[in-house]
Amino acid sequence: MRFLKTTGLALASALVLAACQDSAAPTGADLALNGGEAQVAMKGRADLPSIAELAQGTTLEVALDAAMIKDVFDGKRHYTVFAPTDAAFDATFDFLQNSCGITPGDLLANKDLLTQILLFHVARGDRTSTALLASGQVRMLDGNRATIENGMIEGATLGPVDIRARNGIVHFIDGVLIPPAVADILADICS
Repeated sequence: MRFLKTTGLALASALVLAACQDSAAPTGADLALNGGEAQVAMKGRADLPSIAELAQGTTLEVALDAAMIKDVFDGKRHYTVFAPTDAAFDATFDFLQNSCGITPGDLLANKDLLTQILLFHVARGDRTSTALLASGQVRMLDGNRATIENGMIEGATLGPVDIRARNGIVHFIDGVLIPPAVADILADICS
């Protein structure tokens, strides 16, 4: 059992590192979210797009649709989302396919596994980067705590950050976070 946990942690670390190494600065649809930051000073939050609207045209939107949870991020509840860039998703998909034989289609079709991964990117409420860095950790919707230190969350670099939506805050990250239970599952599949 200890071997599986160690292997799972190693696999999760490899996934984040693979995504971070191949990630470029946010581009295209990723940068659409950055517009929200400048709008805060000029408009009230009610005039800002929702988190779901900010994700339009990104791999994150595709994943939210596949997990059938996109509507959650279009509602009135406030969330903080750690949004992997498209490059981070691409690096993770490449790693899973090359190391484990799991295609992007396989992952997107596995609603339970995908939902666990996505919920490890979301916290309740509005949490600014300043508050997150001061706290050093955040409890995600999946129930796990994520460590935040040195401008990183679980090994993925934060930035751009503090992009406001009418129903929360989005922080980009350059890696896809893998919760411990999913890391164990992937370790079994990949071994």
